[in-house]
Amino acid sequence: GDACGRCSACLRAAARQHPDLHIVQRREKDDGRLEQSIRIDQVRELQRVLALKSFESGRRVVIVLEAERMNPATANALLKTLEEPGEATHFVLVSSGAHLLLPTIVSRCQRVRFAPLPRGFIAARIAASAELTESRADLVAGLANGSLGQAMSLANSDVLPARERLLARMDDP
Repeated sequence: GDACGRCSACLRAAARQHPDLHIVQRREKDDGRLEQSIRIDQVRELQRVLALKSFESGRRVVIVLEAERMNPATANALLKTLEEPGEATHFVLVSSGAHLLLPTIVSRCQRVRFAPLPRGFIAARIAASAELTESRADLVAGLANGSLGQAMSLANSDVLPARERLLARMDDP
């Protein structure tokens, strides 16, 4: 069934504080930007934690965000854990570019595709987080083809100014 969203376990999972939920993602640098890749020491720390028993439910969940951001050494370290994950340990690898993952990792995963997000939903999120006007947020949402991550990247890139320059050139006789 669905999570209730109100119990202690749900609230701690939403706050990323549940002891049996492990999230692996690129770290933030001192300047606020994200590191280029997921580092091997993160996977090694995960392996140390997974060697212990679960704390509460008997099950553990590992979520690897932007899994395509693992370099080959990191991916190979994770591969060993994927092959022998331990009892009741479930992995979710999130990737917008599964073709960038090692084939040996992909072969051990079950692919789940999600439908594109509605344009209005993306536009509202982009308008709020990237401080864009409603019309610019809608434009970005249209260019993102249903991907919030793609929309965030576009909103923070020079695509819109470049588009405006190109359209201005087309209008000149």
